[in-house]
Amino acid sequence: MFRQLFFAITLLGLGPVVFADDPTASKDQQWGDLTGRFIFDGEPRKPVELIVNKDMAVVKGSIFSESLVVDSKTHGLANVFIWLASDPDEPVAEHPEYAKSKKEPVVLQIKGLRFQPHCMEFRTGQTIKIMNKDPVGHNANLVGPKNLEYSTLIPAGPNIDKILKTAESAPLPISCNIHPWMSAYYLCQDHPYMALSSPTGEFTLKNLPVGKHSFNAWHESGSFLAKAHRNGEKDWKKGRIELEIRPGRNDLGDVLVPAASLRRK
Repeated sequence: MFRQLFFAITLLGLGPVVFADDPTASKDQQWGDLTGRFIFDGEPRKPVELIVNKDMAVVKGSIFSESLVVDSKTHGLANVFIWLASDPDEPVAEHPEYAKSKKEPVVLQIKGLRFQPHCMEFRTGQTIKIMNKDPVGHNANLVGPKNLEYSTLIPAGPNIDKILKTAESAPLPISCNIHPWMSAYYLCQDHPYMALSSPTGEFTLKNLPVGKHSFNAWHESGSFLAKAHRNGEKDWKKGRIELEIRPGRNDLGDVLVPAASLRRK
């Protein structure tokens, strides 16, 4: 009977119930997920071919810019960073499941004269493993005002490990001085509540602490998404929205990003 009541509540959309014997829960803290989808509000633009003028034999075919990736069918906007805007004086409660992921490295590959993935997020203290899969040398230049600039030559073959100790206030670029068309972006925070929108624009922030929070949204072609909005609502001031996170699933729905607010690089 008790189990049937649990499933009935879940199907009604009231969110999962936290039981006292749940090993991931505490008596004082509940958790909720935040989901949504970023939509490019306009006609998708044609891919732009990058000018590759060095080590061309490494790749076959063209390399296209990833600075503005829009799904042609859904108009979903990829590579939007969304993260919890935490107060440095008040540490964010973390769900126990994040303890393991913090110890796992994140991987940045250099392959086909590109950084892969184009956008990535990681935590302070988490290892960034930079792997050069190309037969030529590269460098990975991570610029950050709160972390010392990091740039090192990466010959073909070996891996380089890097750890950032301080959170940055916004996503920042990664570049290769040897191959200037190569670019990527990273976000480093001192908590795990970060996400990137998928190729169809969807995102999920899992196991947020229940309560009122502010969230930032940022895209490399428009910086903080100050013109983002949901239907019938005001623009997000400075790319920030305040939300009440409740137990279970909290769905933003479609977040519209006007085409005019984004410029392909």
